[in-house]
Amino acid sequence: MASSTNLQSIEDWDTYIGASRKGEQPLSTGSLESTVKSLFQSVLDGKGQIIGDPNLLRRPFQTWRAILDAYDADESSSTELDPPFMLMVRLRGKYPQGVSLSSLTPGDQHIVLQFAPLAKAYEFDFHLANAKYSESGRVSWKVRRSRYGHGYLGRGYGRGNGRYGHELRTYYDTDEDEDSEDLYDDPCAYSYHEMGYYDSDEDPDINKLDLDDVTEIETMLYGIVALDGKPMSCDDCPKDLDEVMISGSLYSGDPAKEFKRYKVGSGWLTHTHTTSVLVITPSEYSDDFVDGNIYPWACAKLLASISTAPTPKEAELVQLLLEYLPSAEISSIDRTGAAKALRNTADRWGDTDLFVRACRACGLELCLEAMSIEGMASACQAFDWVNLSSIFTEVYEQSTSSAARRQLITALLTSSADSDDKEIAQWCRTLSANALDDIQQLDTDGVPWAVAILHSEVDPVAYARDELFPQLVKMQPQELSVWKSLFSAVSVSTRPEAERKAMGRVIKMTLGTLAHAIPAYPSYTKSPGVTVKFPAELLDDFIFLCFRYDMPEAMSLMFDRMWQERELQQLRVAEGGYPPSQYYAAIVDLLTTHTSAKPELRPYLYKFYQHATDLLLSNLTDKTTVGTLLAAIKNTADPILTLYQMFTASRVCELGKNRESLKLTVEAISKDLRPLTTSSNFNHFEHVLTTCLAELTHTFNNKTISHSSGVQPATELIQLCFTLKLPTLATYVLAKFVSGPEANKKEYIQRSLVGILKVLRGILRPHNALIDEMPWSAFTADVLKRYTRHVLGARPAFTAADSKINGLSCGCSLCTTHLLPILLSSDTSGKIQQNGFVRTHIEKRLAPAKAWGLQWETSKSHWGAAHTLVIKKPAAMAERAAWNVKGKEARKILSLLGSAAAQAIVLDKDYGWVIGTIKGNSKPPPESVAMGQTVGMKQKAAEAVDARARKKARLS
Repeated sequence: MASSTNLQSIEDWDTYIGASRKGEQPLSTGSLESTVKSLFQSVLDGKGQIIGDPNLLRRPFQTWRAILDAYDADESSSTELDPPFMLMVRLRGKYPQGVSLSSLTPGDQHIVLQFAPLAKAYEFDFHLANAKYSESGRVSWKVRRSRYGHGYLGRGYGRGNGRYGHELRTYYDTDEDEDSEDLYDDPCAYSYHEMGYYDSDEDPDINKLDLDDVTEIETMLYGIVALDGKPMSCDDCPKDLDEVMISGSLYSGDPAKEFKRYKVGSGWLTHTHTTSVLVITPSEYSDDFVDGNIYPWACAKLLASISTAPTPKEAELVQLLLEYLPSAEISSIDRTGAAKALRNTADRWGDTDLFVRACRACGLELCLEAMSIEGMASACQAFDWVNLSSIFTEVYEQSTSSAARRQLITALLTSSADSDDKEIAQWCRTLSANALDDIQQLDTDGVPWAVAILHSEVDPVAYARDELFPQLVKMQPQELSVWKSLFSAVSVSTRPEAERKAMGRVIKMTLGTLAHAIPAYPSYTKSPGVTVKFPAELLDDFIFLCFRYDMPEAMSLMFDRMWQERELQQLRVAEGGYPPSQYYAAIVDLLTTHTSAKPELRPYLYKFYQHATDLLLSNLTDKTTVGTLLAAIKNTADPILTLYQMFTASRVCELGKNRESLKLTVEAISKDLRPLTTSSNFNHFEHVLTTCLAELTHTFNNKTISHSSGVQPATELIQLCFTLKLPTLATYVLAKFVSGPEANKKEYIQRSLVGILKVLRGILRPHNALIDEMPWSAFTADVLKRYTRHVLGARPAFTAADSKINGLSCGCSLCTTHLLPILLSSDTSGKIQQNGFVRTHIEKRLAPAKAWGLQWETSKSHWGAAHTLVIKKPAAMAERAAWNVKGKEARKILSLLGSAAAQAIVLDKDYGWVIGTIKGNSKPPPESVAMGQTVGMKQKAAEAVDARARKKARLS
């Protein structure tokens, strides 16, 4: 591997001394007639290594130089060949732009080292570069299409060409007509990709595309650098770079491929060969190579250097950057990079004058941004302050950034405190004198600056208490994020303990002042068309500060102001403000996090939670607001007592206007607050549940007869009794159900009451309740009696008994499927559309029914369809069938009451007529005046029970 000394000397090509030409033998005329390229190739292998003795390279370089000298002397007539003006050696590695000799691989470094001595001796220059050759052209590929449309239809369970699971496919080249006679069926034995075909929306395999039609060729030498990495560009490069390669080929290896699709079956393909090369050119043509953007390179060279004194090369780089810094075309990024390189170099050399010159070159107004605050502070540690104070004063006074000036003072005060440098501290106090006395605004970025000045005062606590904090309270009390940063910064653990304790008392005093100064209901200024979010973070910041510094009294002051100004805030709602309840809800949610960390502060918040409960009760809309309400109640001094006091009958009545909201609320109360009950307050807790349930029962609309809006709310009300653990109150709920509307009574019984019974058993089962036990059996019996009297009624008379009607069926599948459904239907007619054999059998079975009034006839059909047998039943027969259907429903209800003995007990004196009616042996007794009075009394009793329950809830 090459030594670092050799590499560094060769990288500085201008000062590098090559091999000696002393004693070289003159060339013969025959030698001049040989091509330089062939001479190099005769001694080099394909990897740029010398074959045999390294001295064999002398003849190619000597010949090249002789031909060049003869050419320049206008003696080219001695040879018919023009001398090459550039030759290249292919390197093994591929390097990015900005490479240097020292960053090459050892093998490539060796190539350069074996060429360098003779190249320098015969006046040739070296550069590193990347050579590129690319060729592009249009390519096409075969597209597969279906006869049924473009694109791939897939193979699956479709039907095509009469074959299950196979689609008929056609294929053609994109250059051919789709209707060509060369179309052929999809040969299932081969993959269409193997045949070179692709779907219309599919990109081809780039490795299978042939670039036969090349229309664009590009040759390029780019990323050119000197051996030390200095960026260069070349104005005159050969058109055919491979022609000047003396070792290896530009075309060797597989090219990089890039594909762009233009349309179906057509695209653009580019093949690119790239390689890194060593470029050899005559020194007399060095003007062909000009400097590129050398400033980043110069910065990198200086930053990488470890020299403690300037070298000639580094001195040139320093001067280059000093001249570049004030130029108009320099970017802010380049300015910062150049300033950093010069600052580090001045530090490394101990050169104060260079640092000062760099500051002035940056421009005094931009120096702080270019040098950076850290760089300026580090200069104070590297150089004597007496030599820096003047330039620092100029930079500070002329800087256009107040934030940068503040950061500089902050950094210097911090460093001077660490190093106990009184001169720098005094300079900072002099320049920032009275800066805080009349401050108009402070942001979070300026807090370190303000605190640094504060801590430089003789008595920081007194200055904060008497000057800084009062001024900020006056100018920006609502900037709570700034207060958070400020309080935290003045309380850092590095300050003396006595100072921190005293500062803590000042912070508490300031929080009490802020509680009166900030708006009770903070808001943002709204702009037209701009959505403004709710200002929750302002509340959160103040609460955070009070908890952080153990100042709950300030929170109490703030919350008292909110309660006093709640009506005024409610008036602002009309102008786009938020209602006070929204602020209270936000604070309840915020306090949940803070109080869990410091539960000892909770007693200070009892009054707030009491007020929050009062306000939130007026804005219950969903589970979220209900959850916030319960969180407020649970954090009061006595949650159950607060619940009892807040949920008055009148307030529950108001909440009942939104039944769903009231239901969500009472369910949440039962679940979340029950664990807080005791034997002494349980009556209050149960009173609230009873009041809410009574209101939901009272407002239940039993006038509806639809299943969706009648049965579901009713069953939810029954379920609520169990959820609230008040199953005994189901009596009042059931009484509400049976006191249904007189209008549409029959439909109400069928759809609502019977619908409730159908799902009642499922409701009771999880609670280990039985439908044949009270109060459910009484409700079932009541529904049964109403159903039997008003829906079922007496069995209609008909000539034939049910057994005879059923006997018309012989039991075969034809009778069971076609005949019986018509006979047992409540419809007055039915149709059977079957072939003649079926119709003949049905007509034969119907023959006895002719005496009962049944009629039938065959209706002829057209277009070859089977004829239709139309059967017409007498009205009495249809009525009997309808009664039978209702009778089945009545028997199902009856079975819910259990055994016959249990049925008799529940139905009591009504047992006889109910059973007789269901069996068809009797009919319901007439509704006499006395029975009518009894029914009326039951309805009034149910209403009275409902009223008493609500009254009891109000008074207990």
